[in-house]
Amino acid sequence: MEEPRPPLRVCAYEDRKEAMDSLILMAESLCAVDKDVSLHLTVPDAPESALAWAHRRPEVVLSTERPEGVTGWDVKPWLLLHHLNQGIPRVLWLDDDIIVTRPI
Repeated sequence: MEEPRPPLRVCAYEDRKEAMDSLILMAESLCAVDKDVSLHLTVPDAPESALAWAHRRPEVVLSTERPEGVTGWDVKPWLLLHHLNQGIPRVLWLDDDIIVTRPI
């Protein structure tokens, strides 16, 4: 009998306030089509509206912690390694300009 696969952890990062709508659209599209996903968003200085939205979504974990010493493009590999080092075997990065149309 085949062992069940652990849920896929999807992560994303956004620190631009003007990109919050894009991040939420990506997250909503993912949550709508993939019920088994675990979405971990890192949003330093998240506005209250983003925090309230994430609170209503049980599959979303929103962290406001800013990765120390990491900026720009270096955030992506840092976050991926952060989740892998936590023992999560399946981690995927999604940019916030993606609209998901089917389960990953």
